[in-house]
Amino acid sequence: TAGGAPQLTANYNVSSLGDDGTGHVQVNWATDFSAGNVYCVSATPNGNASNNRIAVVDGLASASSVDVFISTHDGTETDADFSVIAFGDQ
Repeated sequence: TAGGAPQLTANYNVSSLGDDGTGHVQVNWATDFSAGNVYCVSATPNGNASNNRIAVVDGLASASSVDVFISTHDGTETDADFSVIAFGDQ
């Protein structure tokens, strides 16, 4: 997503990405989870430590998608490449 619309580089159960604004990406699952509140998601920005970016996953995930927010350490939202993983019942 660095500098533009989000793009998938690998899509293990990800059907698409939504560009919801600077630093805000909606990850849409190809196969829904059984419920929105019973799966675990983790995201991390790609790059090296000098990028000083953090990824936050919205705790209100739905069965079909989750929102990921990328920002710098000072809280400025920024577009950046990231990885996401999810575990749960589908």
